[in-house]
Amino acid sequence: MLSEVFDLMREQGFPIQDYLIQNPEPMKHSKSPKHILLRWRNRLCVSCNVSFDIEKEGRFYRCGDCV
Repeated sequence: MLSEVFDLMREQGFPIQDYLIQNPEPMKHSKSPKHILLRWRNRLCVSCNVSFDIEKEGRFYRCGDCV
């Protein structure tokens, strides 16, 4: 399953590093294809709408303050 997810990310042309998509703009979970839902590095908190880097804080799509 994991290899299928990475194949999908590569097919879409996303830059990948350390198993995360290195997106410059934060993503909301609702805009993500379901197979790569938790692979965006920069995310937008679903509770407070603040952008955060999942490698530094937060869990799923909630920032460190809202976890």
